[in-house]
Amino acid sequence: MALALKEIEERVLEKIIQSDSDRSACLEKIKDFFTAVRSQSHGTSMVWLSDDEAASERDRLCNLNRAYEANPIMCSTDKDLIKGVTSIDGALLCSIERGCCIGYGVILDGKATEKGRRERGARFNSINTYIK
Repeated sequence: MALALKEIEERVLEKIIQSDSDRSACLEKIKDFFTAVRSQSHGTSMVWLSDDEAASERDRLCNLNRAYEANPIMCSTDKDLIKGVTSIDGALLCSIERGCCIGYGVILDGKATEKGRRERGARFNSINTYIK
């Protein structure tokens, strides 16, 4: 079952609250990110991980030619860039602690172990496989 954006926002924000980072600054950065993505005319997939996990996953996927590395893209200063990277096929890979995008055009990999749902499309099925 796909999660509503509001529920996803709540889960990400809950993760931040559990972290030791500067919470108020982090919360604002991530809220800016969700606002920017919400303004897109098409869907956008985002994977939010801790800073170390995000960097490691970005490096792994870049080495497999399944992602593009990005200098940290901040919504507060890079609104046009966010619009550009969300128009590229693939997910955004984001750091929870920094509240920024560090990878784009990410092809989410994962071992398919169960049947997909054709009616939900490639994006849904790829993310569903990736998170399992």
